[in-house]
Amino acid sequence: MTPSSDRAFRALQNSFVCAAALLVRADQRPEWRREWRAELWHVRQSFCESGRCSRPAQRQINAFCLGSLQDAFCLRREFRKAATPAPRVDGAAMQCVLRLGTLLAVAVIIARLLPGVQAELDPARFQVSPGVIFIQNSSSAETFTPSISIDLFHDWKHTRQRYFDEFAFYRTVRETASLSSRRVAGWSVTHASRNLFSLLGLQLPFDPTPDNGEFRSVILSHEAWRRDFAADPGVGGRLVRIGTHMARVVGVMPYGSWRLPGNPDAWVLEPDSQLAAGTAPGALGYLIAHLTPLGEATMESESVPITVRAAVEDEG
Repeated sequence: MTPSSDRAFRALQNSFVCAAALLVRADQRPEWRREWRAELWHVRQSFCESGRCSRPAQRQINAFCLGSLQDAFCLRREFRKAATPAPRVDGAAMQCVLRLGTLLAVAVIIARLLPGVQAELDPARFQVSPGVIFIQNSSSAETFTPSISIDLFHDWKHTRQRYFDEFAFYRTVRETASLSSRRVAGWSVTHASRNLFSLLGLQLPFDPTPDNGEFRSVILSHEAWRRDFAADPGVGGRLVRIGTHMARVVGVMPYGSWRLPGNPDAWVLEPDSQLAAGTAPGALGYLIAHLTPLGEATMESESVPITVRAAVEDEG
């Protein structure tokens, strides 16, 4: 657990205890609040080691806090059974507003802990490196389908260009991933040139292309990390077999960062020679390019025709 996540869970758990205390009779509220806070302290001490709590431990602590709400409802029902019914208006509106405000605060805290909400609130998710464009062959009948060959990528990369100064290529295929000696999964794997993420300007919290010289580097999607590795925070460095090659996990893509066509479970970054060797003849992929200042000044419309050698016409 990161310190920020631990603080968020502590705030959530303290909110549960405060909400439970508000449900108890006013004359008994201070006593029960002290009781539940003391029990919460003991629960944290028993589940957390060196002051840090794992996710399973946080789930146990949250379960205790929910139990305090159940206790509060039971106490409230018992009080209502024992009390003599009498009409009362004073303070009812204020108590209702206070309780609704408390429930709303708890709901907001819970919502902000969800990974999808965190991703939507993260401004970095919507940042794209300036001058990056997606290039597609004009003969493609559908939008955002693979339409660029690896040969065309090499041709453009090794030919002097007026409009572009850098290219990245990727293609997505279905492959078998051997996660352990007994577990095999079918993954959608994106094989990409090593400069793909740097060209896109993605700020990843790890080095996507470590120079280990022995194994390929694989980056897991957030979904595959949770589904196939039980959200293990120590997954970095683990070896997996993808197809016929071994690869080392170097990190997990932050939730919601990938916004290009395709929904891969993993990315394998490769030198251009390996990328070409592993691409079947006639296989198509996607081409990303970075514009030069002249290219940015020229390409002001959404679709600009560009004629290249061999009478191939692409759109950027």
